[in-house]
Amino acid sequence: MEQFETYRKAKGWNCAAFCDKTGLDKNIYYRLKKPDERFSLRILVTVCVAFGLDLEQSTAFLRAKGRALDPTDRIHFAYAYLISRHSGISIEDANQFLAVLLSDLEDISKYLLGSA
Repeated sequence: MEQFETYRKAKGWNCAAFCDKTGLDKNIYYRLKKPDERFSLRILVTVCVAFGLDLEQSTAFLRAKGRALDPTDRIHFAYAYLISRHSGISIEDANQFLAVLLSDLEDISKYLLGSA
């Protein structure tokens, strides 16, 4: 079974619950169920945070979707820090954390999680 489905079922989330918890729309939900679909890192990190995945699980999930966190990239480092130190945080709280961490950047909205 694909990792997304494994984590989704473990949470007991249907499409509506997933969309509510992540701030992502139903099109993303259905696309995530397809193993060959490509996504931005921001979308995939949103899923990792919403599912409460640890860094090892998140790394495996990202790798399965053809992505990875680069520790030399500031945004990627912020995502990795968020995942490793704040497991179980809501998307809203994660975005508040990222807004503070990345406050010196011009357009931080493109790095915030969910559909923000």
